[in-house]
Amino acid sequence: MPTTVDPSLLQRLMALPEEQRSELAGCLIQSLDDADTAATPKEVKAAWIAELDRRAADVDDGTVTGVPYEEAWRQIAGPDE
Repeated sequence: MPTTVDPSLLQRLMALPEEQRSELAGCLIQSLDDADTAATPKEVKAAWIAELDRRAADVDDGTVTGVPYEEAWRQIAGPDE
């Protein structure tokens, strides 16, 4: 994975135990959130429901069509799988 993070720092961080890496990831993500614009859980849920409704409407009106599971998995996995 290409990165602009100092390779020695990244190597040390990746060597941390999983629990500490998870905590670090949470801290980093939280540091990116702007307290003034952070959505509440209720707002996040409402946004996901609106997105799911939009996607369902796209399927219902034929704007998009589904892909069978096996084909989707082939697309996700790539040619080597």
